[in-house]
Amino acid sequence: LCLSVALIGVCDHTTNRVNAQDDFAAQDDPFADGGDEFAADDVVADDGFGAAAGDPFAAGADVDVQAAAPSVADDEVVPPTALVDAIRVLNPQSPEQLFRAVDQLIRAEQAEAARPYLAQLMQAELSDVALAELHHRFGTAAMLRLARTATLAPEGAELSRKIMTAVKSIGNDPARLEAWASQLSSDDRRTQVLAARNLLRARGDAVEPVVRMMAEDLAAPAAKLGAELLQHLESEAVQPLLAIMDSSDAPLRAAALIGLGRSGAPRLAPYLVAPLLASRDDEIESRAAADAWRRLLPQQPLPQQTAATQLLNDAAARAYAGNVAGEVDSDNQMSRWVWDAKAEHAIEVSMSVADAASLEAARLYEALIRLQVGDATARERATVARLQVDQVAAGLDMPLADETLAQYEQLDAFTLARLLDVALQDEQEAAAIALLQLIGQTHDSAIAMHRGFESTGNRPAPLVRSLSHPNRRVRFAAAAAIHELNPPESFDGASRYADVLGYFAAATGQPHVLTAHPNSEYARELAGHFSAHGYKPHVVSNERDLLEQAASSPDIELILLSDSMNRWSVWTLIEMLRANPKSARIPVVVLARKDHMAQVEQLVSEQPRAMAWVENLRDEDLASILPRIAKLWGRDAVDTQRRLDQAETALGWLKQRAGTDVTASTAVLRQEEHLIAALKNPALTPDAIEVLAGVGSPAAQIALLDFASQETRPLALRQAAAAAFHASYRSFGRLLTREQVVQQYARYNRSRNSDAATQALLGEILDTIEGSHPKD
Repeated sequence: LCLSVALIGVCDHTTNRVNAQDDFAAQDDPFADGGDEFAADDVVADDGFGAAAGDPFAAGADVDVQAAAPSVADDEVVPPTALVDAIRVLNPQSPEQLFRAVDQLIRAEQAEAARPYLAQLMQAELSDVALAELHHRFGTAAMLRLARTATLAPEGAELSRKIMTAVKSIGNDPARLEAWASQLSSDDRRTQVLAARNLLRARGDAVEPVVRMMAEDLAAPAAKLGAELLQHLESEAVQPLLAIMDSSDAPLRAAALIGLGRSGAPRLAPYLVAPLLASRDDEIESRAAADAWRRLLPQQPLPQQTAATQLLNDAAARAYAGNVAGEVDSDNQMSRWVWDAKAEHAIEVSMSVADAASLEAARLYEALIRLQVGDATARERATVARLQVDQVAAGLDMPLADETLAQYEQLDAFTLARLLDVALQDEQEAAAIALLQLIGQTHDSAIAMHRGFESTGNRPAPLVRSLSHPNRRVRFAAAAAIHELNPPESFDGASRYADVLGYFAAATGQPHVLTAHPNSEYARELAGHFSAHGYKPHVVSNERDLLEQAASSPDIELILLSDSMNRWSVWTLIEMLRANPKSARIPVVVLARKDHMAQVEQLVSEQPRAMAWVENLRDEDLASILPRIAKLWGRDAVDTQRRLDQAETALGWLKQRAGTDVTASTAVLRQEEHLIAALKNPALTPDAIEVLAGVGSPAAQIALLDFASQETRPLALRQAAAAAFHASYRSFGRLLTREQVVQQYARYNRSRNSDAATQALLGEILDTIEGSHPKD
């Protein structure tokens, strides 16, 4: 047994040998000892992640069966089969024994034999404390080995993820971090070093607790130790420090400035300008900023007002233009920290590169304003950039938080309209959504209608222009603003408003795919591949129908476009689709003939939201295509429930608008196709029936007749449709053709076997047509 124990290398707790060919050697372990001052000789084994007294990570009461076993020489070769047999004899039971067995078998390339031990670990449902203890015993390298061993997938990767999550959860617990930060002021060197090492392991989460400790006494030795710790965190400390700079607590900001000075990043100099120049009356903050400047730019003197202002303005302009430094993940997201003023706490968030640039621009332009040197452009950009960040944080489909709204309540409708103009021009779409909400909440139609809607020359006003924006959320927000303002009479943009409402009201929630191919039969075959994935297919064989249908439905989520269309090139068709706001952002998959593939790939590389695929599409291709389509949509995608909610809301607004004046009624009339489509949506049917009663058109009357005559529909809705037909008949007369009247009589005659309620309903419809309805 001792030989078996020795063979698997678990005889010595204090030695965990690393194979010379191991890709995850100890030096690659982010938690391994590095060369920093906190890796001194006086660091003991029982640190914050070890077995110190009272430490939740300390080892439990497992029996140590290996302690007395002899060691194996480093150069001794252990046959893999002997290792497998030795572990089987040992019969590991505790979590530590099981994980050691798994890791040793992975190293020996016997991962298949590790499956039963891994299964035992998974079934044990270990607590976070127990999982974190495994990390302490074996290190990050072992976790990476486990995650990347394909033979043990997916359980190996899942266990590795659970362990690393537990380490972060427990190791980064705010109370523990605060306690460790306070221990930096201990008189005991061992306590200081252990606390520092634990804080370093917490990375960015440790920054705020350390800064708060420093702020208590910036001159204390512990503050110096905290600054050195922040220096060791390097770039991981920068974003939390910038977030803390947004705090209203001056000592906290001063401590953050000290940390920025230790970052070694001269690009952060613009963030020092405002506290350096505007805080002259605050000696501590000003001195901290000056010290940070000298550390970051030791060869440059402290800046004077003019040069500093120019530095700050240039940095703000670069950020506003979308230039931002930092690591980007595979989803084009960046990690950023923001200050939660309500909770008085820095939080980490993931945001797009564009939003990260907006955050940086907001901070820098706000710094200019703090210096009272920012011009009108700086003030506008500061507000727009900040609203961009605020709306993204709230959610693109959600209202701004009350505390955010309160910050802008002093802005009048005219100022908000000007800011909206800036947001639209600068493509700050989330800010535009926020500003439209703010404009609607002014309820100031006297100003908003004449200044927010009024066109200047040939260029529509910002609110009207928003109704034609390619971002559907911006269009809906514009419609919501107009509804809130409730213009009392016709206004410039009334027809656009009705068109937008009609478009949204036509949503069914089901995603549609539109296929354009000169061969209609083949187009149906192509579209059919997507039916199994919930898409409703639409097929067109010519360019005109493609452009018309692409803009007609809010449910179209994908366009399949053959490169063999007859009249226009693929490039021209995509450009024309992009010219219409309703189809501008729908992803296009260009299906290329084999000999055209290279040319098409080059073409779509120059087009946003487009990709190329071979024309002979197969079912198995969708596993690759659908994720790429989702990526093309990005955050512009709107889910099914949101589309249904928008449809119900838009139809309600359209109903409210119908009949208010001639212009509005005419605008609603143009939406009859969308209103008829809304009849098929159960959530919209009652409102659609009511609005169609006021649409004086043959199509509206026949749609109501058809609906009322369908016995599969609920009786109450059919009766409502019959009543709406009667109201339309009285208002506009009979708009049916002779053939349609004959068809209605035939329906009545076929109803002799139907229930009495259906017969009575169809009889009332004929009474209306004959002019003998009892209500007349």
